[in-house]
Amino acid sequence: MELKSLKKFIVVLVALAFVFFAEVVAHSDTLVIAGISALIVILIVFAVQKKFATESSKVVEDEITVDLSDRSLVGKHYSLVKGKDFITDVQKLIIREELLESFKEEQNCSYSFYTMIPLEEKTPTISIYEGEKCAVQYYLENNENEDFSDKLLCVRGKFICRDGITKLMSEGVVVLNREVDIDLAFNSLDTIIYRFEYHFINAEDEKTREAVERITGKDLEAKGLKHGHHITPANVRCVGVCRSCGKSFVFNTFNYKMRGAEPVYSDDGLLTAMLHTAPVDKRNWRITLNGITYRYYNNFCCPHCGEAYIDYKQNNELKHFGNLGCVHFGKPEADITALSELYNEHKY
Repeated sequence: MELKSLKKFIVVLVALAFVFFAEVVAHSDTLVIAGISALIVILIVFAVQKKFATESSKVVEDEITVDLSDRSLVGKHYSLVKGKDFITDVQKLIIREELLESFKEEQNCSYSFYTMIPLEEKTPTISIYEGEKCAVQYYLENNENEDFSDKLLCVRGKFICRDGITKLMSEGVVVLNREVDIDLAFNSLDTIIYRFEYHFINAEDEKTREAVERITGKDLEAKGLKHGHHITPANVRCVGVCRSCGKSFVFNTFNYKMRGAEPVYSDDGLLTAMLHTAPVDKRNWRITLNGITYRYYNNFCCPHCGEAYIDYKQNNELKHFGNLGCVHFGKPEADITALSELYNEHKY
């Protein structure tokens, strides 16, 4: 039954019930008959309200379920907590099979959303499920004085479907409750925001695997961790996923260009130093500080397995003045400033 027809039915039924009640009371000599009549009216109204609530709930569910073939829906926002396309659980976001199937049929569309994920651990791990399969996990590394227990991760994201490949671009801000002003939380410099690397849906698909390979070892923009020419705020923590070991890790990015410097990395790719601009031989330059050797084209690496996350050795063109400096969370930066250090060039 449509919502409008249901409303008309309710109005008519309630009106007839009250007319019946009035007639019984007017022609009754006893309170018993009147009481019975009142009980009948109450039962009728209760049954109607229950049916209305069921139908209304169905209508709401249908309204927030996304039909990706409807181009008028592209770019709109939906509350996924109540929808049937997603399920949010403690530290989980589950994408239902119906939505996954619709992605396979799409060539070019986008689907934006907001949702809240409950947190229960001081340092939680967020799991993204595709149906019943856990597809990726993000470990939200934080400081010792930060406790995310009993808080919420407000996630805003977008599914981007292009040529049969679907990727999820998302970031989340840690909030105290559901009443928070979401836009204010994401725009504030006092909140803690995690920006997640692109997650590709249906990674077993051949075209999807090729897309993942194309961004492996590439820079932050290719991975969805830098948005064009926009400056990444200092309170945004990036969450990368190593394609070799599959584990996630958190790192900060800094605009070294504004400091007149470039980032250089240690031989193991785990430490970062600022190299202030100087006419150095980029191919052969190196420097050793406190027993740690830095080179211009060293890679920024996964802290778990040591594989290159940004592979500057294989992609020299990615390394240039203006690169964001990537610093593993909780690790110190070195500052190469002295002239003796700047010109401390050695051959391999």
